Amino acid sequence: MVLYVWVITVYSRRIRMKKGEIALGKESVIYNNQMNLVALKGFNSVEIDLFYTLCSQVKSKGAQDITISFEKLKDLSDYRSADKARFINDLRKTNRKLLSLSFTLENENKIVDFVLFPTFEIDLDQEVLTVAVNSRFEFLFNEIVGGFTILELSQLTQLESRYSKALYRLLKQWRSVGFKQYELNELRDLLDVPVSYRLDQFTVRVLDAATKELKKNNFFHDLKYEKVKKGQGNRVVAIKFYFKKEALKGTFDNSGNFIPFDLDKQIPKKKGKQTVRKERLPDWAKEGQKNKPDKQLSEKEQAEFRERLAQIRNM
Repeated sequence: MVLYVWVITVYSRRIRMKKGEIALGKESVIYNNQMNLVALKGFNSVEIDLFYTLCSQVKSKGAQDITISFEKLKDLSDYRSADKARFINDLRKTNRKLLSLSFTLENENKIVDFVLFPTFEIDLDQEVLTVAVNSRFEFLFNEIVGGFTILELSQLTQLESRYSKALYRLLKQWRSVGFKQYELNELRDLLDVPVSYRLDQFTVRVLDAATKELKKNNFFHDLKYEKVKKGQGNRVVAIKFYFKKEALKGTFDNSGNFIPFDLDKQIPKKKGKQTVRKERLPDWAKEGQKNKPDKQLSEKEQAEFRERLAQIRNM
């Protein structure tokens, strides 16, 4: 863990970008990985889209009230019904399910359950929604230090199945790794699979259907999975996913927070001149490069490094 943090810190110092060249994608969602431990129990496809649309709007906004028009919410979440009453009902159902969820943060000394959006105000006359993140846990969206997940909202809302959406957000955490193994019961819980589903039903209705939709939309290259078996009778104990890993482009600011480059600009144009920015690897990161003697950190740099480690350990 210490080595991982140190490598990122060094690499971030070597990135040089001109003013205005780094920006969050307008339709991106970035949050602390601890959010992926919460299963969206009972959420349907529409409610999942609305939830992550809200998450995309509160990033980097602290705990202040954020007001979003119905029109913008519908547009970002790809909401397809023109019925105002139905839309308001869907917002209310989303909030009620959020209130019923147990968002939990846990370390060696404390276990804290909390409501993510204590403010959730629907103004029927102005046709706006006002939300605010719990001030004690705003770091989930505003202080992305260490592990984080980035989703493309426009991709998430394209998916039809709630299982596809759930698997999409789980695997995006491991986009730069290219594989992830989940214990069978853990995966069933995170995907909110009915307890009544037998293994064959889970395989066909959830795993096969979700991976098929994700591959169809090309959101993960070469996506596949295998059942991990153990003991007598080859009992299935885990599911392991494989896909082509992605190089996530971004940098870190002076506080250690990750800032992705504009996600829309990472997609190459089919015609004309390529506009994708390619970062040049520093010499020390290239294969076969001889390592130079380590440079002793100054007292100030050592203090900054210890402070970042303390922040991560206290999460």
